[in-house]
Amino acid sequence: MFFLAGVARYLFVPLAEAVVFAMLASYALSRTLVPTMVMFFYRHVEYHGHGADPDKVAPWLRPFARVQVGFEKGFDKLRENYRALLGVVFEHRIPLP
Repeated sequence: MFFLAGVARYLFVPLAEAVVFAMLASYALSRTLVPTMVMFFYRHVEYHGHGADPDKVAPWLRPFARVQVGFEKGFDKLRENYRALLGVVFEHRIPLP
């Protein structure tokens, strides 16, 4: 960007500046506004731990809680299957000469 000249400079420098500005704005928002909004939205929500009952959360959060619990169950099953697969592979590995 610094070494461009002519038409290329007029085309690419504004684009590069827009990308840099967007990245800086994104960083600033991720460090200031997003944590503030999370604290605002979750101020009355209790954490029930892993595998929480979706019916015990606020009504507007229940669909999200059900999705989260379903995802966690599926991920636990995937992790256990992967652990079992690794156990089988390590039991039957071929030693290198």
